[in-house]
Order: sequence, then C-alpha cells, then structure tokens
Amino acid sequence: MNRNLSIANRKSSILALILVSLGLAFAIGMFMGVGEVKLAEAQLQLIFLVIVSVLVLVRPYVGIILVISSLPIIDIIPSVPYVSSMLTLIGAITLGSFLLNRYIKHQHKKLHVPSGLLIGFLFVLWIILSNPSAALFIGNNDRYWFFTFIQLIVLSWLSAQLLDTDKKHNILMGSFFVVTVLSAIYAIQQGVVDADIYSSVRASGLAGGANSAARYFIVGLIFSYYLVGSTETRFIKAILFVGMVIIIIGIVKTVSRTGLLLLCGTIGMILLLRIEGRNQIRSIFLLIAFLTIVWIFSESLIEIFRSIFPAIRQGTDTIGLRYKLWEAGIRMFKDSMVRGVGIGQYTEKLIFYARDLLPYYRLRLGAHNMYIQALAETGLVGIIIFLSFLGTAMVKFWRGFQSQKPEISSLVKTWLVVFVVLLLGGVTKHDHYDKLLWMTAGISMCSLWNPLKDFDARSKD
Repeated sequence: MNRNLSIANRKSSILALILVSLGLAFAIGMFMGVGEVKLAEAQLQLIFLVIVSVLVLVRPYVGIILVISSLPIIDIIPSVPYVSSMLTLIGAITLGSFLLNRYIKHQHKKLHVPSGLLIGFLFVLWIILSNPSAALFIGNNDRYWFFTFIQLIVLSWLSAQLLDTDKKHNILMGSFFVVTVLSAIYAIQQGVVDADIYSSVRASGLAGGANSAARYFIVGLIFSYYLVGSTETRFIKAILFVGMVIIIIGIVKTVSRTGLLLLCGTIGMILLLRIEGRNQIRSIFLLIAFLTIVWIFSESLIEIFRSIFPAIRQGTDTIGLRYKLWEAGIRMFKDSMVRGVGIGQYTEKLIFYARDLLPYYRLRLGAHNMYIQALAETGLVGIIIFLSFLGTAMVKFWRGFQSQKPEISSLVKTWLVVFVVLLLGGVTKHDHYDKLLWMTAGISMCSLWNPLKDFDARSKD
C-alpha cells in the first residue's frame, strides 16, 4: 500500500510540474509579446514552447536533440528577453525533466559526474575565479559568460547521461541531418562560387556565418554517412544519399577554405576508419559525389585551393588577418600569463593590443582560433585545463571505438570523426564555447561504451 501511495505521489508530482511548466510557458509567452516581439509571434512561440515542454518532460533526451539540431538553423531561432534564446529555456526544461525522471525511477541512487566532466567543471570554475568581473558581469557583448559556460557543462553532463542508447544517437543524427539539408538548400541559393574568395558570394545558409555553416554541414554529412549504414530501408537510404549531395554542394557554396580542407580531411578519415565497413556502397557513393561536385566547380575550386598555401606561407588576405589576431592574443597572454585577461575579454582588449597590427574597423574581432583565445582569456592555467578536458574526451573516444560490438564501434568512430573536425576547425575559429563541441565531449563519456561503474543504470525513457 505504501508503495502504491509513493507511486501516486510521484505521478502527482509529474502532473504538478507539467502544469507549472505550462503556466510558466504561458507567462513567458505573454511577456515576450510586450514590446520585444509582436503578439502574434509571441503566441506562436508560446504554442511551440508548450509542445516542447510536454515532449521534453516525457522524453528528456529530446531536449538535447532540439538544442543541438538548432545549430544549423540558428538564424531562425527566436530570442527571448533576459535569457537570449529559446534554447536556454529548452535546456532548463531538459535539466528539470531529467532530475524529476531520475527522482521517480532511481531515487536511491546518487548523482554521478564522470571524471572527464569534472575537468570541464574545473575549467568553468577557473574562468570565474581567475577574473570574476569578466565572468560574472555582463559585458559589451550582452553576455554573462559564467552563465554561458555553466550551460555548456550542464549540456555535456546531460549528453553523457541521456544519450545512452544507439537509438537515441540515431534520432539525434537524423534530426541534425534534416535541418542541415534545409540550411544547405538555403545556402545553395545564396552562394556564388567564383575564381577567388573576394569575387565569390559566400553562403551561410541559416547557420549564422559561412565558417559556422561549413562546419555544421560537414557534421551533418558525417551523420548522414553513418545513418546510411544503420538503416535497411531503401527509401531512407535514397533520401540520405540525396542529402549528402545537397550538403556537399552547400559546403562548396560557403567558399570557406577551412571548410573545404576539412571536407577533404573528413572524407579521408571516413574512408580510413571504414565506419560500418561492411557496407562499401556508401563509401563509393560519397567519393563519387565529392569528385563529381568538385569537377562541376573545378575551375573556381582549383583557383581557390591554389590560393590557400601561398596565403598560409605569405600571410595574405584573411589568413594574414588571422595571423595578426593571433599575435594580439599572444601579446595578451604575455601580459597576464597565469590567469589571462578574462573570459570574453579578447574582443574588449583587442584595441589595446592590436592598434599597430590592424585598422580601426577590425578592432572588434575574436581571435579566430579557439586555442589562442582560450590562452589569452584564461591564461596558462586555463588552457591546460581546457586542453585536458578535450584530451580526456579524445581518449574516451579512442578507447570506445575498440569495443567488441561492431555497431557500437562504428557509432564511436562517427563521433570521433566529428570531434576531430571540431578540434581542427577550432584552429581558424574561436569555438571554445560552441555547444556542439561541448556536447560531443560529453558524449565521449556516455555509458553506452564506457564502464557502467561510472554511471547509474541506463534510463529507458
């Protein structure tokens, strides 16, 4: 009888939380309609938020999927007063839903954080302790940096906890693939590939920028390649193959030289690691599709590729700009070697360190290198912790793909390729606060291929 009463109380708690969430969603939606956005738009956002709230409360992992799948279409994600984005609200609902479901199903178990994520938490703690004013108070970029990084570490932790079955990974990859194709279609209509980067019209799709679009498109391509091997339905395979072609054209239309190099490297890694090696048809298709699209744009792409290595050696055009931004970052580091200039302060301090390097209108840029920006902003201690966090994730992936189960091994190889792409992409883009990077690092520590002693029993929600 006591057990039945306990179950009834828990069900009542769920119902109460749902009602409270709906009430909060209604209040937030009505608030958004006053002054910030039109009432009609606020009502649509309210309906969406209510649906999402109910869905995430029932299936917490859906919240992670929604947050990550929004990245290739971030331009159309509505903003919310005081929390910057609707994604923040979805993340908060996801965390609350996870804790509630865990309370109901595993009340006797303690919360556990993998050792790798403790390193990530230590990095977040360091950015606050090393420069509290930069981390805790809003800057000229309208961002509370401590809040941003707390969200990122929570995202990593939830990814490790919630994405605990291959089915959930497939749903995440499929969702990301769909929105990537939509963004790539938009990019294809935007972009014009010409003989050089200056005469070309660079496409960004709906991802907020050409370089960001190129990275997210490549990740979508990696996911689609894996999904072809994990489905037996011919119709779905055909859709995935068509999507691959669209995504590759979208990458070309971004005219991102880093993106083009990463695309070549990604195809090489995929073929080398032989993800789901028993199915060679998709490998042949991917290679043929890539070579065909390169041939179609060959005249322009050859000229663009020819310009890359001379520009790297001579420091010309946007590569030369990056060299100067990196030099400014090194200057900041030399001025404050232990604790750095403060998280988010690279852009704020650039005017003092790059007056002799850059024209005035360039003095509000980021470092375009996540390692140098992290070094400048968090100092020697911060960069060591940050690299340790990334290194731990790499080790987890490396050990994971040696799993004896082929389906698990191929899944880990897929995430390993994604992680390597993000790490290499960080050389030309300041991605140390990118959601996809932190989520991928969290996934490296998930219970699907890590010893179960590091986790509670897997949830089956």
